[in-house]
Amino acid sequence: MMNPSVLNFRNREDRSGEWSVPPSILINLPFSLAGLRSVLDEMFDYETTDSGKAEIAFFPDTECPEEGFILEVHSNGCSIGYRDYSGALYALRTLQSLRFPDRHSFPCLRIQDVPALPFRGFMMDISRDKVPKAATVRALIDKMSELRMNHLELYVEGFSLEYPSFPGVNEGETPMTIREFEELQEYAAVRGIDLCPNMNSFGHMTAWLKRREYRSLAECPAGFFQYGFHFPSSTLNPLDPRSPELVTRMFDDLLPHSRSPRFNLNGDEPFELGRGKSRKAVRKSGLGTVYVDFISRLLAHLQQAGKQPMMWGDVLLKHPEVIARLPKDLLFLDWGYDYDYDFDAHMRELSRQGVRFVGCPGTSSWCSFASRKRDMLATVGSAVQSAVQHGGEGILLTDWGDFGHLQYLPFTYPGLIYAGSCAWEGKALEENAILSRLASWTSSGSARAILTLAGYSELENQHVYNATMAFAPVMFSDPSPRHPVFLKRWVLTRVLKRYRLTSEAAQNILKLLQNAENELDSPSGDDDEKHLVDSEIRMTINAIGTAVRASLFLTRVRGWNRGLLRTEILAGLDRWIQTHPDLWRSRNKDGGLDRSLSRLQTLKSVIAGMK
Repeated sequence: MMNPSVLNFRNREDRSGEWSVPPSILINLPFSLAGLRSVLDEMFDYETTDSGKAEIAFFPDTECPEEGFILEVHSNGCSIGYRDYSGALYALRTLQSLRFPDRHSFPCLRIQDVPALPFRGFMMDISRDKVPKAATVRALIDKMSELRMNHLELYVEGFSLEYPSFPGVNEGETPMTIREFEELQEYAAVRGIDLCPNMNSFGHMTAWLKRREYRSLAECPAGFFQYGFHFPSSTLNPLDPRSPELVTRMFDDLLPHSRSPRFNLNGDEPFELGRGKSRKAVRKSGLGTVYVDFISRLLAHLQQAGKQPMMWGDVLLKHPEVIARLPKDLLFLDWGYDYDYDFDAHMRELSRQGVRFVGCPGTSSWCSFASRKRDMLATVGSAVQSAVQHGGEGILLTDWGDFGHLQYLPFTYPGLIYAGSCAWEGKALEENAILSRLASWTSSGSARAILTLAGYSELENQHVYNATMAFAPVMFSDPSPRHPVFLKRWVLTRVLKRYRLTSEAAQNILKLLQNAENELDSPSGDDDEKHLVDSEIRMTINAIGTAVRASLFLTRVRGWNRGLLRTEILAGLDRWIQTHPDLWRSRNKDGGLDRSLSRLQTLKSVIAGMK
């Protein structure tokens, strides 16, 4: 459980009066806090001084816990007590949030505050087709800093990161370069955020195993069946000594450039483990043992490099008998993305075993177009409360990009805001805590529309694990050029029988889309970001409406004019296919765009060939 003496440090005393900030002020800024200039530049016109006559004065205070601060605002300025750089930064972020609307003044008060959880992180998928531009990541870092979050990971599998030791693997892609990583690392650090390296290393190795030179390292070279579908090889053969050699060589392309104390090797979802070359070993020793034997080599390599290793816990939770073999400094990541995921039970057991752990809820933006608000709120709230209760180190909010990464960035924001706020407070908050912050990043109309759209899955007639019913026509549209359209149509129409939207659910969703569109207040002026967000929201409305109609058409739900549906679907797909590239390029690199479009193009070919 959290140390109550730390949280007892928290209090707020409101006082009469306000500080009206003059056009230019003096700030007494110690050299150790020089990085705060980037935040101060956003807030004030100022000069620094060594004298005691400053309007803002920083002073070290041993009374403050780590990351804690004491902020006092009086009629002539303010003073900030801090123990470390992060505490001083969070005091400034708190002051920034206190500014009276439409005027440059702040209320007089005294605040002592400290985060409830020391680890407050976010993980952004840069490997499911969409590799963000550096400017996009910098803007995200700014938002995280506002929320007083302190950990960022950019999820890597395949070739979304530059690999200098592997000539040719990045050909045809637009990866994040090592130089970009280093520059983002510096940018994040002065904003209180640790940019932690992230690289998958056991499962999720499909892109590597497709290459001729690494194909022999596959557990199942011919691929495998899962959920009734055939998938290409994704898991390394743990018994082949070349497998850990490949992975540690991958690690070594990034390790020398990282200043983070941690490294996330992932290690999740080795679907084929025990189903191919390691079958006999798994039967003899157990899957957990074979898994840990392999992972232990990677953990040792990271420890030798001076990094605290992090890894997902989906395999280990099913094989708790091998957890004791893990190093004591390992940070165990427990992920769950649906409203009924039992973080509490898992964290209670991890705490009993003396394991260090972090809860990992999701934005639920992926496989949904607009997020699944119910699941996001529930998983974030449960992860935070369970971490506080059972002594967890914090939370790592995840944001994936499965099946073409078709959601736009603003639909990540509600989850980011909620997770950052809850992790600081140490408890679940009211949903309305999201709206004002979201409006400050977009506009009031865009914020309302985003939150309205995030609730559409609650109108569907069944809950879908890790996705929505409306997303199914896109998810199960086979983009492979090897398969004829008639076969794609046959598979798609049969799979969708499991995800058949009712007429009532479809009508309710289409009505919600209209309500969301009515919320929008088209931005005026030359604010490019607000115009972009408005366009992204309108395309999301088009995407959901098109997918809902496609579901009705493909599953032949009665009561709808099939000719009209077909016309509306094809028109919606044309708008989507024509506009998606421009929206994509506004925030992301080109690599992966064609793959993202391929499912939409497949769906169009399927619908066009039907009556």
